[in-house]
Amino acid sequence: SGEYAVRRNVLESISFPVGYGVETSHLLDVYQTYGMKAFAQTDLDQRVHRNQETRALGKMSFGILQTFLNRLHSYGTIQSDHEIQTVLRQFQVQNEKYETVEYNIPEYERPPMITIPAYRKLRGLPPLKDK
Repeated sequence: SGEYAVRRNVLESISFPVGYGVETSHLLDVYQTYGMKAFAQTDLDQRVHRNQETRALGKMSFGILQTFLNRLHSYGTIQSDHEIQTVLRQFQVQNEKYETVEYNIPEYERPPMITIPAYRKLRGLPPLKDK
């Protein structure tokens, strides 16, 4: 459903995708770092949300799939020489013919907050040492 809670120190240490893949990446990154013991689930009782059109769901699933494949590639779980595409091609009927509609859906990522100098200063943490 997109709702989740994570301890601050965990969220500070993982990157944040900007787009549809944020929940997927966080699940995979937390699992990769902390294992299944880090997860719990609860019943929200009732979750009210608005349904989206199929076209919008296609965009969302495309972004999630990009994130999923990028994560598996970065973990070494899958290997490929092909770059993951950011262009989604959907088809729609226009004047009784199919036409292709293209959407560029890049999944950008922000670095872990704990690596940002201004954030470290705000939190009273020492600067990171240069590598």
